Amino acid sequence: MEQGERLEDAVVREFFEETGLKTRVGSLVYVAQIIHPDLHFVVVRYHLELGLDAEPAASSDIDRLVWAGPEVLSALPLAPGMAACTASPAFAQVAGWTI
Repeated sequence: MEQGERLEDAVVREFFEETGLKTRVGSLVYVAQIIHPDLHFVVVRYHLELGLDAEPAASSDIDRLVWAGPEVLSALPLAPGMAACTASPAFAQVAGWTI
């Protein structure tokens, strides 16, 4: 987040910067704290409403973009805290997955 930026605005900006897709923030899906000896951060996930008026394109700091269901997602290397997020019932419900 940038100084003075609202969380929802940061989500929209970051999503666009990373994928080239415009989005609107929907409902809050998941919040968790990740605490390690040298760092402490908060994972916040929202349901996003995509405007598919453009082709997704990975930014320079992303290896690749994929649309992934639960089978594919569980096999990908995820950032700390993301595995728990994607395994949560709230995430599965919003994603339309049956787990």
